[in-house]
Order: sequence, then structure tokens, then C-alpha cells
Amino acid sequence: MVSTPSLRRATLPISSAVLLLLSLSSVSAWGPISHYYFTCSGLQEGVSASSCIQDPSNTDLLRGTDLPDAFFFGSFLSGSSCVGYGELHNAVFAGYMVQQAMAELNVNPMSAQAKANLEFAVGFGAHVVADAAGFF
Repeated sequence: MVSTPSLRRATLPISSAVLLLLSLSSVSAWGPISHYYFTCSGLQEGVSASSCIQDPSNTDLLRGTDLPDAFFFGSFLSGSSCVGYGELHNAVFAGYMVQQAMAELNVNPMSAQAKANLEFAVGFGAHVVADAAGFF
């Protein structure tokens, strides 16, 4: 049987460990699903994040949301051809993508490809903005 003083001495370390694990779980949850949630919540007011993520019309938006980390983490893989692309994981490049997509859409406003390119660029930018908000 455990005596009461031993139980009291163990309570603080156990409580501290539980709090540490809970805080780590929220940090390790930062990933693609978090980016989908931030992108959908920020761009589609009144639409639940799960509806946004499951909506096939958001495919290009969500693909754009995925790409910055593919560039960034791809550069860490040995034998990867993504070397040097990690620098594209930034707001300046995202802004350039949006500018180019908007210019393309202005030239051909009915182009489905131009609309898809803009959705992709906005998703890319939303990812980078979410990183800036979450990490700084």
C-alpha cells in the first residue's frame, strides 16, 4: 500500500509530466490538417472547416496549402531534388504567385485554369501566413 506522503511527493512530478505532454500534443498537431483548417476558416466565412476540406471545388486551394511544406521539408531528404526550394516557403513568393495568377485571370477571366491557379496561389499564401501567425 502507498503511504500518503509518498503519494503527495509523486503528485507534482506526475502533474508536471501530464501538463508537458498536453502542451506537446498541441505543438505536434501543427501540420496539413491545421493548415487546411486555418485556410478554410480564414477564407470561407460561415462554412465549417470540415465542409470546406471535403468540398471538391476547393481542391486547388488545398493543394496550394500543402505545397510550402513540401518545398521546405523536401530539402531535408537525402537524394531529394528539392534542394534550394525551401526558400520558396515565404510570403514574398506567395505574393508573387498571387500577382501572376491575378494577371492571368485579368487577361482571360473565363479561364478555368486561371481561376484554379489563383485558388492554388491563395492557398499557398494562406499556409505561409498561418505559419507566421503560429510561429512568431
